[in-house]
Amino acid sequence: MPIFRNAITVIIHPSFQNPNPVANDISLSRLISPVPLSIAVNVIQLPSRSDSTRSFAGHLLTASGFGWNLYEYPRYLHFTHLVGISDATCAHHHWVFLNTMICAVGANHASSTCGGDSVLNMLLNIGGPLVSTSGGIDTLIGVSTFTQTLQCVNDVQGFMRVDKYLDWISFYTGIVIRN
Repeated sequence: MPIFRNAITVIIHPSFQNPNPVANDISLSRLISPVPLSIAVNVIQLPSRSDSTRSFAGHLLTASGFGWNLYEYPRYLHFTHLVGISDATCAHHHWVFLNTMICAVGANHASSTCGGDSVLNMLLNIGGPLVSTSGGIDTLIGVSTFTQTLQCVNDVQGFMRVDKYLDWISFYTGIVIRN
């Protein structure tokens, strides 16, 4: 059964698009009502402050969103597995790489994130999550911000590193961030 919720508040990072169009491409959304938790919908852990220097190169990651799937924008949430790549590799492939980003490529050489995973519509910029799973615990490590090309298959995918924005998240949500 699909679950639909509207956001009552969206807080866009105050430095978004100033001066770099993908710098600080992160926002927070407060939903009009809670989403019921289930086997398919659960809470996710924020990264710790110590993750800010961690490399996810070579790690299997999961991205999800409502991006283009070669035929249409799907009505239901999709996901794909990606492999993290080094900062140097990302910078080589994409001109906008910043130290507040993490990059990945399609794990199976046939799927990646695509347009719509990083933008819900032209008025509201909402990026899909990038998740790292370790020891059975899912951690939100990134928020989708760019794809390398319009083909979206096995391209370099860019995500804002959530661990670089923990103070900002804590300030607006009241969530206490662990070290």
